[in-house]
Amino acid sequence: MQGRPGLFFAVQASAAAAAIGLLWFYGKKLRAGGASAAFAHARRKAVSFEWGTVFLLMGLFIVVGTLSEVGLIEVIAGAIRAITGGKLFLTFMAIVWISVLLSGFIDNIPYVTALVPVVLSLGKRAWAAVLAKCPCFCSGC
Repeated sequence: MQGRPGLFFAVQASAAAAAIGLLWFYGKKLRAGGASAAFAHARRKAVSFEWGTVFLLMGLFIVVGTLSEVGLIEVIAGAIRAITGGKLFLTFMAIVWISVLLSGFIDNIPYVTALVPVVLSLGKRAWAAVLAKCPCFCSGC
């Protein structure tokens, strides 16, 4: 978190919001039924919660973040850009067909989570090229 000062603040703000929400919710339970009723309710909710999904999404975001930090996302975007020559329609068609082919083997949520940074990387370069060629968005520059 040293390189991203905003991330530290975001973690603190999220933890504070969660604590305030829990205090607000369980404050009502404490006043209504006492501490034992509030703790029993919290225990029932924690046991019945779908923890597998939470850990799946945590692992998924860790993997995508790692791929982005290592530079593999840029490599994939560069390969798509090299194959399509940077042409917008061909890039769009490549992404669609890659998605169609891979959706039979990979679940949609992990695939979309991994593909969003690739598309964002492709989009940054595409808009930079558009603005460099024609800053007024006309067809004759």
